[in-house]
Amino acid sequence: MPIMHSSPFDLAPQALATSRSAAHTLRRLGQAGLFRLSLPSEHGGLDAPVGDLAAALAGLRATHPAAARLALAQLGAIQALLLGDNVALREFRLPALVAGERAAVLAGGPPGPALEGLPSAPVWRISGLLPGLANLSGDGFSLIARARLGDTLGWVCLDSETDGLDVLPPHPSGDAALARQAGLGDVRCRRVLFRVDEWLGEDSLTPALQAFQAQIAASASTTCSSPV
Repeated sequence: MPIMHSSPFDLAPQALATSRSAAHTLRRLGQAGLFRLSLPSEHGGLDAPVGDLAAALAGLRATHPAAARLALAQLGAIQALLLGDNVALREFRLPALVAGERAAVLAGGPPGPALEGLPSAPVWRISGLLPGLANLSGDGFSLIARARLGDTLGWVCLDSETDGLDVLPPHPSGDAALARQAGLGDVRCRRVLFRVDEWLGEDSLTPALQAFQAQIAASASTTCSSPV
């Protein structure tokens, strides 16, 4: 018999309304199978059409906007790991992200800012400010962002536990409850240590990541406007 999974709609609004924190909400989304919906089967996913994922996100937006913000951030990071060249990093991080056990966010896509790296042999030190992010869990998160290392522009994966990576309150502050529930904030990197094994790939990843996010947004919008 095929393995069954619960629908994300089973969580909204009652179960998610009782979540104690953004990290708790993310785990519930992972347990419901949201991050497995469109994941390729070779990575333990269900290979569902992206339209199914968009429908789930549309339901979340309608009933729990904070959970939708968390989910979008997590899904972007998962897609970056899938498309990136770093197989070892994918195998290390992907299972926890799909299960919702670790938070992650994709940041810095154009026209947004890119982080800047300075050589500090044998490593790099990365600095910069990335505003308006979600899913910045106090339990720890992975930040996937564009960075310029010398003449090369590409994508890196940094961990919030690294010295010099600071989470700042969102600016402007906006809805305090939403900010807390969705883990909103700005990320400041102050000479964060970067190693070559945290490199995902060059900037050629960017169009595919943008297309994925646009496809989800367009499908979800169509789902919301379609009659039930």
